[in-house]
Amino acid sequence: MKIYMLKEYNTQRIACVTENIHLIRKTICNKEYFDPEYNDYPLLLIYENGAEIENIEGGEVLKYIAKEINNLD
Repeated sequence: MKIYMLKEYNTQRIACVTENIHLIRKTICNKEYFDPEYNDYPLLLIYENGAEIENIEGGEVLKYIAKEINNLD
């Protein structure tokens, strides 16, 4: 089982921790966390069985989310 942790780069605030990639997609649109005015960009940490297996930054996060959602269909 994968656990996704979405954080903002500048402050390292955690925006979302979930198993649901759709919730990550929804949260990434929240300007409270990711405001282009402040150059905040997302960090996506992916854990499996308690160990970090992937660390994705910036625009690559959106590509990863799209790929995961397409794999669910």
